[in-house]
This record gives sequence, C-alpha cells and structure tokens, in this order.
Amino acid sequence: TNSARVVDDVLVNTLSFGVEQLHQGLEVDFKTKFFNNKLTFSGFTSIGDWEYKGAVRTRVQDEDQNIISEDGEDVDGGKVGDAAQFTLGFGLDYKITDDFSVDFDWRLYDGLYANVGAVKNNLELPSYDVADLGISYRLKIGENKDKSLNFRLNVNNLFYEIYLSDLRSARTAEAGDVTWNGINVTNQGIFGWGRTWNASVRYNF
Repeated sequence: TNSARVVDDVLVNTLSFGVEQLHQGLEVDFKTKFFNNKLTFSGFTSIGDWEYKGAVRTRVQDEDQNIISEDGEDVDGGKVGDAAQFTLGFGLDYKITDDFSVDFDWRLYDGLYANVGAVKNNLELPSYDVADLGISYRLKIGENKDKSLNFRLNVNNLFYEIYLSDLRSARTAEAGDVTWNGINVTNQGIFGWGRTWNASVRYNF
C-alpha cells in the first residue's frame, strides 16, 4: 500500500510491504413495488469488518525517493480506511403518471477511517448521511407518438450535508486543539460535495 502527505512543505510517501487484510461482512439489498407498480421501494445495507492482520514493513521516503526511515510495525486489528464499513440506504420512486415520476434516495455512511495505509490505531471520521431528489418527465412526440423527449432533473445532497469524505492523515485531537466534529483541523482531508444540480434531455427515436 502507498499513502502520501505533506510534512514541513515536503511531500512524504509511506510504502507498506507485506500488508495482509481480512475483509468480513454482509450485504443485503431489495426492491419491491406497491400500488399497481406505481411506487417502487428499494433498500440496501452493507455491514463490514475490515482489518489489517499481523505486522508490516514500512518505508518512508521523500519525493526524490530518498529513504527517510524504514522499520517494522504491528498493525494487527487496525481498521482499513478509505471506504465506509457500514452503509445503509433507502429509495422511493413514484410514478405520478406513466410519463411523470419523482424519486428520492437516502444513504448513511459510518465506520469510515482515514486513508493512511496500514496502521494499528486509525482515525475514524464522523458518520454522515446524504439525500438525493430526482424528477423525470417523458414528452411523447411524432405522428404516432412513438418518439419521446425525456427530461431529467437531479438535486444531489438535497439537505446540504457538510461531511468529510476522505482524510489523508490521522492526527488525533488533544485538549486545546481546534477541531471540527471532533477531528483535529490540522489533518489533511477532503469535504464532500455540497448541494449540486444537474439536468438532461434525451431524445428517443
């Protein structure tokens, strides 16, 4: 595995050799229809337990590949980062008419850890949830109404949830540190997208 961070204005790469991961979990999804197929209700969940096993050889080098340090480290039981280990979601799609429908999706992400490679004590990011809303309309055209213009409008992150989607360092918060949702603000990370809109038109012939 490989991870990178900036230390004192120098890009530092950390390479881990001999990393072993154990991934265990359960995934379930479903879809069902109600009211003469006008309403579609769907959902999913993924419950995971992803951990590093044993020990790892870690090499730290600068951007010119000069070795800064190299040693062994016990990472047994450390949490694997970069993806939420627990997710849960539900969706509704309602056909108001044969040509007009509205859909809504909600998703929860928890058990997301910093993307810092193989470590014994990884930093867990705050859980978050996002919701999306979509509207679809089909306009039949042509002499035989066998062609159509399909309009689609999406609103992503409808409720403007502010969340960390990725963290490239794992500095814990100590007494007196400035924090955001319990996370030390000296960490390097990426916030998720705020509310976004997109629209499309498709011609079927």
